[in-house]
Amino acid sequence: MNELTNIGEHIWIGKIGNGFVVLSFVASLLALIGFYLSAKNKDYLKFARNAFYLHALSVVGIASTLFIMLFSHYYEYQYVYQHSNNEMPMRFIMSCFWEGQEGSFLLW
Repeated sequence: MNELTNIGEHIWIGKIGNGFVVLSFVASLLALIGFYLSAKNKDYLKFARNAFYLHALSVVGIASTLFIMLFSHYYEYQYVYQHSNNEMPMRFIMSCFWEGQEGSFLLW
């Protein structure tokens, strides 16, 4: 069987976005555990805050990668393919971010 090669596709931005999603999930779990433990021992509070800041930064990274995909018209991603096209003005491409279910969940 032949190996599938992706020529001209922008796979890297999707992998970065997936990495931010995993990082966000892990950081939120660590923040949850840290804040729970800090109720009894204040030593965990700094750890919990840092985990929360990492979570917030990774959510900004997720939003940034989605905006890059939308503005660059990377149609190999289903969200971009379904919610945008080349003839849309910039203001409508910006609104594509929260048009779909995934983007509106990310916004909230």
